[in-house]
Amino acid sequence: MREEVVDTSVFLSSLVADDEKHNEAIALMEEMDKEETIFHVPSLVILEIIATLSRLAGVEEAREAKNVIDFWIDRGKIKVHHFDLKQMDEAVEIALNRRLHLADAVVIQLAEERGLPLISMMRKS
Repeated sequence: MREEVVDTSVFLSSLVADDEKHNEAIALMEEMDKEETIFHVPSLVILEIIATLSRLAGVEEAREAKNVIDFWIDRGKIKVHHFDLKQMDEAVEIALNRRLHLADAVVIQLAEERGLPLISMMRKS
């Protein structure tokens, strides 16, 4: 069984049919759903997914997505990690040193702490 840290973009790309990374994201989600992979996410990722979906697709769609995510969490396919002050400080240093958005730094911090690969659908800019 593989374990990976995934960011918000993986979930959003899987939900937006016209996203250029949609098929790739769907394949990752299917692997996770078939118990081949466990996704590790900081709690911030769940908040980002729901907030973004509520703005882009509507509140009901965001609630539906939250229910699906909760189902995967209950089945142990998604492990949600909450940060303590030490981890927060590490994420702040990552953000400052690499000039990243905070959410990206939080995901990177988790991947580095766990020694797991980080999967993202973000495009380089």
